[in-house]
Amino acid sequence: MANNLIEIKCPRCGYVWREDVTQLEKTEETMMKLYRAADARPRITSYRARCPNDYTWVIVDVEEVPDA
Repeated sequence: MANNLIEIKCPRCGYVWREDVTQLEKTEETMMKLYRAADARPRITSYRARCPNDYTWVIVDVEEVPDA
């Protein structure tokens, strides 16, 4: 099973936590996916996550890595 954890740092309070990308995809509240794809660039998906410390919404860009 691939490691889908990403590290997120809140720009407001500086708190660092880990989120599972698959959980972000499943959560309806964070289904605000913005696809920005170009021919020569990798696919990047933006997710919205909420800081568990001060509840600030944070936009996280995740680059899709092909399975090896």
